[in-house]
Amino acid sequence: MIDYSFYFQHIPKVGGSGIYQQLPGEYNSKYYKTKHFDAALKPLYNDRQYTRIVKDHIGLDDAVKIGLLSREELESKEIIVLWRDPVDRFVSTCNHFGLDPQAMMDRIKYPERDGEYYRVLGRYAFYSTASDLVKVDGKRVKTTDIRLDQYDKVIEVFAKHGVTIKNLGPSKEPKKYSTNDLTDYHRKFIRINYAEDIELFNSLK
Repeated sequence: MIDYSFYFQHIPKVGGSGIYQQLPGEYNSKYYKTKHFDAALKPLYNDRQYTRIVKDHIGLDDAVKIGLLSREELESKEIIVLWRDPVDRFVSTCNHFGLDPQAMMDRIKYPERDGEYYRVLGRYAFYSTASDLVKVDGKRVKTTDIRLDQYDKVIEVFAKHGVTIKNLGPSKEPKKYSTNDLTDYHRKFIRINYAEDIELFNSLK
C-alpha cells in the first residue's frame, strides 16, 4: 500500500465527505469508512461497548490509540484540517440529525442520548469541538488549517500531494434549519462551548 504523505483529519459537518470522494482509493481503504471494532482493542475502551469504528470521524488521539496513525506520522505527515464557522457547523449538525437547535444543544450536552454514541467509535466527533479532535494527549498537534470556503487553498494543499480536488462549494440541497432558527441562548451556548474553535477559525486568513 502506498505511504501517503498527508492525513486528512475529517471534522464532521465540515465538507469532509466531498473531499473523501475525491481522494485515492487506496488512501480511503485505509482511512475512510467503517470497520468492525477489533476485539483486540477492547482493553483500550473498557467502559465502552463499541462494535464499529468510523475511521474518518475519530480524532487524532484515537487514531494513534488504535494504530491508524503512529506518533512518528504525526510529525512526518502533513495533517490537513478544514475549519468551518462553528455556528454554521452547529446548524449543519442540526440538519444532519434532524434535530431542532434546542434538541441539538441538549444532545451535545448529553451525547449518550444518541443510541450509537457508545457503540460507534468516532460518533463523539459530531458533538466534539473541532479543536479537541486535533489533540493528542490533550495537546494540539501541528496541522495545516484551512477554512472550508478557501477553495483555492484547499485545492493547493492537496495538489502538493498529487491529489486533485475540484467541485468545491456549498451544498445546494434545501435544509430544514438555518442560522435564523438560532436564539440568543443558542448562540451564547455556541460561543462558550466552541470558544477555541471560534478563535482558531477567526484567525485563519
